[in-house]
Amino acid sequence: MSNEQGQNFLDSKTIIAVILVGVSWVGWQSYLQTKYPEHYKEKQKTTIEQTTEGIEDNSVEKANNSQVINEEKPSTSVKTDELAQEEIKNYKSFHFADEVWSFDISPIGMGLENIKLKDYSTRDGQDMAIGTTKEGAPFATNIIGKNTPLYFDIKKLSSHEYLGKARFGNAQIEKRIEINSKNHIIDTKLFVSEIKEEDTFSGLTTYLGEKLVNQDSGIPFLPQFERQEVFVIHEGDKDRMLFAKESVNQSFQKVKLAAISTQYFAQALLDKSDVMPEIKANIDANNMVAQATISHSIINRSKDFYINYLAFAGPKSLKLLSSIDENMSEIVDLGWFSGLAKLILKIMKFFYSIFGNWGVAIILLTILVRFIVLPFNLMSVKSMKKMQAVQPQIQALREKFKDDPQKLNQEMMHLFKSNKVNPMGGCLPMLLQFPVFIALYQMLGQSIELYQAPFGFWIHDLSVKDPYYILPVLMGITMFVQQKVTPSTMDPTQQKIFMFMPVIFSLFMITLPSGLTLYIFVSALFAVIQQVLVMRDSKTQTA
Repeated sequence: MSNEQGQNFLDSKTIIAVILVGVSWVGWQSYLQTKYPEHYKEKQKTTIEQTTEGIEDNSVEKANNSQVINEEKPSTSVKTDELAQEEIKNYKSFHFADEVWSFDISPIGMGLENIKLKDYSTRDGQDMAIGTTKEGAPFATNIIGKNTPLYFDIKKLSSHEYLGKARFGNAQIEKRIEINSKNHIIDTKLFVSEIKEEDTFSGLTTYLGEKLVNQDSGIPFLPQFERQEVFVIHEGDKDRMLFAKESVNQSFQKVKLAAISTQYFAQALLDKSDVMPEIKANIDANNMVAQATISHSIINRSKDFYINYLAFAGPKSLKLLSSIDENMSEIVDLGWFSGLAKLILKIMKFFYSIFGNWGVAIILLTILVRFIVLPFNLMSVKSMKKMQAVQPQIQALREKFKDDPQKLNQEMMHLFKSNKVNPMGGCLPMLLQFPVFIALYQMLGQSIELYQAPFGFWIHDLSVKDPYYILPVLMGITMFVQQKVTPSTMDPTQQKIFMFMPVIFSLFMITLPSGLTLYIFVSALFAVIQQVLVMRDSKTQTA
């Protein structure tokens, strides 16, 4: 066809230009194939396989099984490096459910999605969920240094056992999981074979993650017992990374146990491998997420690679965790006096087995503890009474030797010795009770047994604060009365200052679990009754 100037589109110049471009293109492609042969071989292989898969009939019949969403398709090798979108869709997830929990086994790393515990519920009545982050599924497997997901072709072997297969370069990766619902654990075994020298395979990673919940009460000085943390046992040491206002990043070597937990629930990995992993833990305060990546690095590339670990997702029950492994019980933070706290918990469980009410168990436990420390309290009262008796003489000495501190100390020591008074006698019993109080404080705040446990009246959950603040107010009033009936050696100014302590203590308790407040209230009430009886006995003896 001619244009207005009568020139033909296919003139000699155009034809020569087209030929030159075509020759240049063919030459350039030949050069690239010579320089990058592996790339073009892999690309050609992928194209052939995709064409073959398009011809084959991939439809499968779904099984009538309540625990399976999609019936497994025949096992094939998974090309994870250049996996096409339509090929990814062929890898199905499996749904597992029984009376204990439910979750989906995802083809992405063969991680666990939508983990829900059926024996527990949230404060608003929903199933308790674990691992709710969008960044990844708990216990998902990937290759060290690989940013894109590793996909597994999953096959169901039995009602509680699944096998997944994946491929990375020449390496064949098999992941076998065996579900133990009774202990909330999944025995996980990973086997990597056919590792070649030219492969970039350097090991496997496992992901843990949990969404953070802001527990800030809005009042700076009030404590919050609800907390979230990353806990690691490594190289014979233990570390806890608590959620705070600022982000935290830490790495640990030779890890035995890694866990991300809330106040009462946790996801954890207990390593059983010959190769001890490292962990990179991160608490991202900006995105409100806690994450941990556990890496098992390959040591000998000429041999097959095998790792084994126990995956846990469930309640932080001391009895349950101890039955799995003694290291698992360390996830529950019982503080400095953990041995004493465990003993007190056993006693409280004994009272619960008789009366069937955790509030009653706390009251009986408190009374038992007060009786155990009663001799120390009586020692303290006697010591304070002796100190009170010699107060006029102490005051006289202070006036007499106010300009000679050294002489004053000598005379006071002589006065204490002659009257058999120990100035530390009132404090020593309180110091002996300190471990008991700390152990009780930690135990009552960490025990899953109190989670959503009703007491009675207006207390429907001993693990949360008193909704009407009645117990903190009663506790404050009782502590005030206790101060009034207890002999004191303090001067009037100090006494006035200490009168504010019940108010301050009550304010501190309004955000803490009502089970803990119940313990302190009953303990203070017992102290008041004890002091009244001691004073009455003292007056009788004097008469």
